[in-house]
Parts: sequence; C-alpha cells; structure tokens
Amino acid sequence: MLAYSSSKGSIRLIDLRQSALCDSYSKLFEEHEASGSRSFFTEIIASISDIKFGKDGRHILSRDYMTLKVFCLMV
Repeated sequence: MLAYSSSKGSIRLIDLRQSALCDSYSKLFEEHEASGSRSFFTEIIASISDIKFGKDGRHILSRDYMTLKVFCLMV
C-alpha cells in the first residue's frame, strides 16, 4: 500500500498489488469544503504535511497545518 497527498488536501491510496503503475488510485480521502474561491493561503493550510499508517493497518493519520485527521481504510 502506498499513500500520497496533494496540496489541495486530498489523500490517494494505491494498492501496488493490483498494479505497479501509480497512474490510478484505489481510494480517495478528502473533506468537502464549502463552495467559494480558494486562495493561495487556503491551499497552504489544507496541504497535508505528513501521513502515517496505523499499526493495525486499518487507519491513516494525516496532519495538515492546523489539524490531525484519522481516516478508516475499511470503508
């Protein structure tokens, strides 16, 4: 399993057992924001700086500028 994030705050999970290429993702984790214009500063705050897999392999912990978020992989 491989996870990577974007500057827009989304996390993409890739299962390398299905394909060795990283051109598509298995799951997408993101929070929907209220509609409105995104500025440079909102993108900086939303950008994810760190991702960790849980010891049990069922959760991802992500950290951005202001928050920690836990995502369940079993959903």
